[in-house]
Amino acid sequence: MTRPLPFHLDVLPTIPDADLPPTGILLIDKQLRLWQHSNPIGYATWFQQQSQLDRRLVEAKRHANVADVPDWQVRSTLQRAVQILKWHAMLYFADDTDHRPPSILITTLAARAYLGESDLFTATRAVMDRMNAYVENRHGQFWVPNPAHEDENFADKWNEYPERRKAFLRWHNDLAVLLDEFVHLQHKGLPTLAARMSESFTADAVQRSFQRLAERRTIELKTGKLHMATGGLLTTTASGPRVPRHTFHG
Repeated sequence: MTRPLPFHLDVLPTIPDADLPPTGILLIDKQLRLWQHSNPIGYATWFQQQSQLDRRLVEAKRHANVADVPDWQVRSTLQRAVQILKWHAMLYFADDTDHRPPSILITTLAARAYLGESDLFTATRAVMDRMNAYVENRHGQFWVPNPAHEDENFADKWNEYPERRKAFLRWHNDLAVLLDEFVHLQHKGLPTLAARMSESFTADAVQRSFQRLAERRTIELKTGKLHMATGGLLTTTASGPRVPRHTFHG
């Protein structure tokens, strides 16, 4: 017997939004009282534009036949950073799903805070530093507007349930502290860093990632392509000082 796939699909009735053609829509709320503004197609376009701030991605497309590399096959640094934030939030709130920040809220704040960093760790940590600055206060109401439709507020539940905002801030602070801890642990070796990461992320996925990282670092060190990124992590995408090749003979 085939096992059911672990996901579901929500279907909501919508109508065109005459005030925001051609992609704006109005969708019904759970109380069946008011039509809510939205623009998912416009949002996707905006997010893709934010991803294009990644200079590495732009260069890759510049030297490739765009028709041969569909967008869905190219993951930008921003996309990967958002995946990390959502992955951690999913695990952090595993036993408290009512207070888990909505995916669209994390994605929007991260994308607004992204300034084109190519190194994944640097981008993720920088996004964490800047994202709360994009939470607006409109007449006493917390507001994170949909970039494709200013009338849609992704933080609307914070005004109705203040404890959800407090949970978001607690998660944000704990993740920022954890990322800083990773920087210091790197100097104690990859096994120590992997062990600590496994405590906050899925252990199997972390171990597989570190195995691939160790293999790649060996090649990069031999070829002299390894650099020191902002914050102290080793990377091939940063413009920091190059790590000397190791000749293994003193």
